[in-house]
Amino acid sequence: MSPLRAQPPASGTRRLAGLDALRGLAALAILVLHVWLYTRSDDDGSVAAVLHELRLALPLFFVLSGFLIYRAWVAAVLDGRPLPDLRRYVDARVRRLVPGAWLCLVVTVPLLLALDHVRGVGVPSAELLPLFAVFAQALHPETVAELNPPMWTLTVEATFYLVLPVLAGLAVLAARRRPSRAALLLPAVLLAAGGTAWNVWLAGRPADLVLASALPALAPCFAAGMAAAALGHGRRLGRPSVLALLTAAAGLVALNGWWHGSGTAGATDAGRIWRDAIAAAGFALLLVAVAQAARPLRALEARPLAWLGERSYGVYLWHMPAIFALRGAGLFPEGRTTAATLAVLAVVLPIAHLSWTRVERPLLTAGRRGAPRPRSAPGRPGAAPRTSGRPATAGASVSR
Repeated sequence: MSPLRAQPPASGTRRLAGLDALRGLAALAILVLHVWLYTRSDDDGSVAAVLHELRLALPLFFVLSGFLIYRAWVAAVLDGRPLPDLRRYVDARVRRLVPGAWLCLVVTVPLLLALDHVRGVGVPSAELLPLFAVFAQALHPETVAELNPPMWTLTVEATFYLVLPVLAGLAVLAARRRPSRAALLLPAVLLAAGGTAWNVWLAGRPADLVLASALPALAPCFAAGMAAAALGHGRRLGRPSVLALLTAAAGLVALNGWWHGSGTAGATDAGRIWRDAIAAAGFALLLVAVAQAARPLRALEARPLAWLGERSYGVYLWHMPAIFALRGAGLFPEGRTTAATLAVLAVVLPIAHLSWTRVERPLLTAGRRGAPRPRSAPGRPGAAPRTSGRPATAGASVSR
């Protein structure tokens, strides 16, 4: 008996809780990675290799974004749900991305000015600061790794938010004659092909941080998430399939880590072309396993993980300013990664909690209350619109 059955999925709220947990773990992984980079000596070995590969949490973020946001269009095509309203989509993306980031910037700029210089990170000239306000810092060589270095990924996220409705529109047009998963895979295929072509072109050029940090270079990660959303939607996975997907996911992520960690990827242009596409494929399988499991994975249902997942954006935004502040105050345990991680968490978690409860969540809630009614999905004139439930709207899912 095949465990892949086109039946109504399990509770959307519980599935999203599992994905929130993954997002929280990814944010924690990036925090640990950066703390380690600030505490380690010239060490090597297996522990250092594993810690270095915590960087793969970034591709996981991008795969999650592609999966979570594209699923609203997937539901519109396959279930006859209303198409996402573009005004609501833009409003939700702005509310999700902007307030928390702006709050962090307002604090980080004077912090770095007071500290003067922190290990190669500084405040760009005044005329370049507006790039951070509009999430364009990764588009300029003098701002891409300055101020709060992890925020370069927000440029990639914001660009994807702008491109996704166009790509999803292609899927809707392709599905007018016959709604199908194949039509929904079209945007993912185009995005992955375009990203691969971009990286092939980059491989023949001198290293360029701006070009390597642009959306096209990372497009295969988003494409993997979109493909997972299209292929997994509406299915219920039994325990054998969930275990098989989790095993395959772990194997692909481990293979990606070994490939880059062993130096094999850097021996040719293959590493620059394919980057972390292998891990992205593994993460896509992971998301399908978590989102479509007939029984939610209990390990991801723990309340601490749910709490961390909700505050993951704040953890991601504030962990580097916390490192800067602790180092400036002489309270950063140099050379002791575990102690330094605990010190940073002691600063970051309360700030992330306040950011979520006082800034992010209230604005997201207000946006949902004032959202316009969505339109009916084209190509499904006989389908009854279903407006209840988070998966029906693009604004319900957050990328971080």
